Amino acid sequence: MKQPNNIQTADAKAPVTALHTTVSKDGQWRTYHKFTGLMQFIPAGTFYARCKVNGKAVRASLDTDVFTTAKTKLADKLKELREPKHKAGTFAQHLETFKSKTEHDVDLSPTGRVFRLRCADRLVKSWPKLVDMQVDEITPDDVEAWWQKYSVQYNPQFVNHTLVYLRFILRKVAKLTIDPTAEIKPVGVKRKELVLPTMAQFQTIVQAARTSGWPEAEDSGDIIEFLAYSGCRVSEAQGVFWKDVDLVNGQVRVPCAKRRRSSREDDFRLVPIIPPMKTLLQRIQARRNLQPHERVILLDGCRRALTRGCKVAGCKRMTHHDLRHLFASVCIEAAVDIQTISRWLGHSDGGVLAQRIYGHLRKEHSLTMAAKVTFGQAVPENVVQMPQAATA
Repeated sequence: MKQPNNIQTADAKAPVTALHTTVSKDGQWRTYHKFTGLMQFIPAGTFYARCKVNGKAVRASLDTDVFTTAKTKLADKLKELREPKHKAGTFAQHLETFKSKTEHDVDLSPTGRVFRLRCADRLVKSWPKLVDMQVDEITPDDVEAWWQKYSVQYNPQFVNHTLVYLRFILRKVAKLTIDPTAEIKPVGVKRKELVLPTMAQFQTIVQAARTSGWPEAEDSGDIIEFLAYSGCRVSEAQGVFWKDVDLVNGQVRVPCAKRRRSSREDDFRLVPIIPPMKTLLQRIQARRNLQPHERVILLDGCRRALTRGCKVAGCKRMTHHDLRHLFASVCIEAAVDIQTISRWLGHSDGGVLAQRIYGHLRKEHSLTMAAKVTFGQAVPENVVQMPQAATA
C-alpha cells in the first residue's frame, strides 16, 4: 500500500517531502526507500536500522522515534551491524596468551615468573571445565562455586594471587566488559607469627642433620648453616659457586632471586662472611676441595633434615625461609641497623619491608631489654640505667 509522499514526522513541524515509503502487509513496519536501511515500527514509532549480514537480514533499534535523529544515527548503526562480532574465545586461548606475556614480561623476576605460572596451573587443575568455556559465558555463580572450594585449599596469599591472575586474564587479555569475578573478595591475610629456635636449639638441629646417618647428612648440615648464616633464599644459595666466595675480603657474591629484569640495580648482592659462616666455608672446602666453577651448596633443599632436627630439638618445625628469618633476627639482636640488614637480604626499599617483617625480638632478648625498664626503682646489676630527665 502506497503512502503519500508528504509525511508529518513525530517531531517535524514542517512536512518532509519525497520520502517514498511503503508499509508492510501487516501494517507494522514502514520502510524509507530514500534512506537505505531505515525502518519504523509503526505502533511505537521507533526507528530501526536494517541490513543483510552474511545473507541474513538483521535489524537493530536506533532508540529514537524522531525522524531527524534516526537519520543521523543510521550510518553508524549500519556500520556496527556489518562489522564482524568480536569472538570471545575460550579460556584456554586467553590462558596461552597470558602465559606468553608472562614469559616475556621484563618486570618479572625469575621466581615471580615461576610463581605466576604455578598459580595459573593450580587454577586450571582446580577448575577443569574452565579451559573449554567461552569467556563471555563464565557466570558469577561459576566463579563463586570455584572460589568457595579453592580459597580453602592453599594459603591466603597464594589463592589471592590466583584470583588476581584470573581477573587479569578476563579483563586485560579477553577484554571482557563485564567481569564475573567482580563480587569475589580476597581472603584476609593474617601476619605470620615467627617462632624461632634458640641458639642452643639451632645447634641441636644442625647436629641432628649431620648425624642422621643419611647419605646427604653432611650436605644437609651445610645448607642449613649456609641459609642461617647468610639470610639467602634457598634458590639463591643454589646459585652460589666457590668463585663467588671471597674469604680474603670476607664477602659472598649472592644472586638476587627476585630482581626484576627491568630493574637498574645489580643482579647480585654482597653478603658479609660472619665468623660462623667463615668456619663453615673452610670446613666445606677442606672436605670437598671445591673448584671455582663448583657449587658451594650441593642440595636443592633440606626439608627432611629440618623436620627431623626440629623434632629432636623440641622446637616448632622450621622451613627454608625461617632460616632467613633467623638470620635477620640474630642480626637485629646484635644491634645491626635495619637498613644494613635489608641490603644483606636483598631488599631495595631502604628497610621498610625488613622493619615490618623482622622488627621483632626473640623472647630471651625481649626479656633482657625489659629488665632495663625500671621506672626509677632499683636497677638490677649489670643493667645500665637510663639517664634521668632534666628538671626545669
